[in-house]
Amino acid sequence: GYVPIHASAVVYEDTGLLMAGWPKGGKTGALLAFMNHGAQFVGDEWILVSSDGESMLGLPIPVSISEWQFKYIPRFAPKIKLGQRLYFNGVRSIDHLHKAFQHPRIKHSFAFKLLDKAIPALKKQLKVSKSPGDLFKSQVGNYQAVPKKIILLLGHSQPEIKVEPSDPADIALRLVQANKFELGGFLDYYTAYKFSFPRSRNDFLENAFNLQSWSLHQAFEGKEAYTVHHPMGKHSSHYLQRSVLCVLDPTKMPAQVH
Repeated sequence: GYVPIHASAVVYEDTGLLMAGWPKGGKTGALLAFMNHGAQFVGDEWILVSSDGESMLGLPIPVSISEWQFKYIPRFAPKIKLGQRLYFNGVRSIDHLHKAFQHPRIKHSFAFKLLDKAIPALKKQLKVSKSPGDLFKSQVGNYQAVPKKIILLLGHSQPEIKVEPSDPADIALRLVQANKFELGGFLDYYTAYKFSFPRSRNDFLENAFNLQSWSLHQAFEGKEAYTVHHPMGKHSSHYLQRSVLCVLDPTKMPAQVH
């Protein structure tokens, strides 16, 4: 069978790369870094990995690219329609005004407090979603590859990038926890259901994560695995572009990539 994991995947220089991590941990940034270097697109957001480790499947779903990432992918930066450009410019203007007004009377006003809550949500909408074919053209294959190397992406607050070999079993355990987080809302409903009907249970749900853990351990066994610790924030794609290629040649890998 196959296990869904929160990841992106490419084929670069005939090597299938599976890049996984916590939600918003840099997977799309790493994907874009490899695409800039001529990789073949396999998938983004969700990848299905076979339990024998011989196959990974991407899904032909739109790729969401944040506006601040456009400058790091000049070859693939999507064209923005007039309506979207006006919206983007409007959100940026509101954000600049919000930061400029620091007078105590204004900061404690109802409107200012409302902006405090609204601006983060508005800024999350500064992205464009396009199909892989529209974005990457001929660099999109059949959404299938053999995962040869596993990359775990972890954001941190330090300015350095650190690339280090990792235990694939440890990465498998982490990804099972990431799946639990992704399904948190659904599992809450299941927990509430069991509270209402304490003698009822769903064997599949009860054993799903144990099965995922076993399958990923099997899939990752014997594969090269690395952890990339990278700075979070708007420049993460730039940092990732300077570092993720190191995993392709471990003999040249520095302890830290600055």
